[in-house]
Amino acid sequence: MIFTGGTICSSVADDGYIAPAADGRYAILEGYEPDGFNIFSPYTILSENLGDEHITALLRCVRSAFENHDGVIVLHGTDTLQYSAAAVSYAFGSDTSPVVFVSSNYILSDPRANGRSNFAAAVDFVKNGRGRGTFISYKNAGEPPKIHRAARVLDYAPYSDAVNSIGGEYGRYEGGIFVKNPDYSERADEIKPLGIPDLTKARVKRVSAYPGLKIENADAALLETYHSGTVCEKSLDTSIPVFVLGVEDRIQYASVKAYDRKNVTVLRKAAAPAMYMKLKMCAASVRLGDMNKTLGGDFKR
Repeated sequence: MIFTGGTICSSVADDGYIAPAADGRYAILEGYEPDGFNIFSPYTILSENLGDEHITALLRCVRSAFENHDGVIVLHGTDTLQYSAAAVSYAFGSDTSPVVFVSSNYILSDPRANGRSNFAAAVDFVKNGRGRGTFISYKNAGEPPKIHRAARVLDYAPYSDAVNSIGGEYGRYEGGIFVKNPDYSERADEIKPLGIPDLTKARVKRVSAYPGLKIENADAALLETYHSGTVCEKSLDTSIPVFVLGVEDRIQYASVKAYDRKNVTVLRKAAAPAMYMKLKMCAASVRLGDMNKTLGGDFKR
């Protein structure tokens, strides 16, 4: 188990604010034999404070934890859950012992918290070898716990803590029994895992289309389109490599001709948090040409 902080390791402090706490750190293990887990803790933060140095420390910790363990469970905050999980997925690829990220929407002492359900599903998934690679275990309100492929988890909808993934979940727990999603499919890895690059060397921006957007002061950018798969053509007046996300097969407006520029790459259908982490890692590894090659269980349409 790797503790990184977040709500699942937090409690209400004396000042009334939620923060990681020593008394909340091991609460998730109540009811389990502690001898069954080896504990690692590369850092302790609220996940909204996640930075390059934390992701690098986590990747190194996961790499170490692979040795002599059946699998790895990472306790992580919800805010940046998708980013860290995608980084692990791209660092090590799909053919590894299972790594399952677990979070909680509320502190564990709150009756609304889903952390214990998420953890129980993760423990079963790892112990019984139900998949290889990196995953997220999460129970949405009114639903059973689901296992999501890490590199396919979408952004949260506004004002929601529900976790959903592009192409559907990997599987779910019905009455405590794991059921693989019969409609789930993924592409095989086309490239070697990205390893642990120096993320501080990559200035990457993730931006959404809006009127008057200019892309500058970056080594590369992930640009998310309007709903119709379009962006303002002037937004692409830059020498920076731009990777466009959100374009599907539909009516082609005249503005999409701007995607034919040398510095622009239209990405396959994918989850934005994962594409940001992949771009960050590819830029740091000088592997931008691998951005449209599959890795970590990409969506297969």
